[in-house]
This record gives sequence, C-alpha cells and structure tokens, in this order.
Amino acid sequence: MKKFAVKFTALLLSMLLATQTLSSMAYAAQPSIFVTDSPYSSSADGTKPDNVQDSAEPKDFQAQIVTELPEKRTENTKTFLMSNGTFMLAAYNEPIHYKDSNSIWQDIDNTLTRSEPDRLCGFSVA
Repeated sequence: MKKFAVKFTALLLSMLLATQTLSSMAYAAQPSIFVTDSPYSSSADGTKPDNVQDSAEPKDFQAQIVTELPEKRTENTKTFLMSNGTFMLAAYNEPIHYKDSNSIWQDIDNTLTRSEPDRLCGFSVA
C-alpha cells in the first residue's frame, strides 16, 4: 500500500508540474496590457482631436492604436495612444529597448539573417 501511495503521489506531482510548465509557456509570449485615462482625449480649446472617438461607443467597439508614445518608453514597456483617448501599456518580461548614445530608448532589432554556410548556427542577429 505504501508503494502505491508513493507512486500515485509521484504521478500526481509530475502531472501538476507538466501542466504548470505548459501554461506558463503559453502566457510568456503575451505582453501585459494596462489602459489608463489620457490627457490627449481633448485639446487645449476643449475640442477632441480627429483621431479620438466619442465616449459613447458601441458595445462591440474596440479602441485601435493611434500611435506609440516613444517618450514614455522604458527598457521593457511601450505606451500607445488609443483611438478612444486612453493609453495602453504593453509590458514585456525581457528588454525590448536600449538607450542609444543620446539616452533615448530605441527598439532592439532582433531580426535574424542568414549567415555564411560555414558557420555552425547558420543565422546571426541583424
């Protein structure tokens, strides 16, 4: 009976570990997104810019990204202005920006290109 309990516990823990690993791998590719109120929802004279929607949106309306705000970048976040005047913050687990010589955050270019055939891996970062 003791042998059965040990095997059953080992099987149960193995299945739990496999489930946790697979679910964390699936979520790792998606950025975290936060939406906040935006001061860009109206201009100084009280009128809305052309690219900002009215707040009385249909139920199935989904705000679209108008532009990225590069001045709000950090090492692992991007901030976007949405069509309804809100912000969307996309946060990543890994760095997606680096500071250039002028201390301005630039996108990391991780594009792979084909390298010489005699190299071991066959690809290099652009």
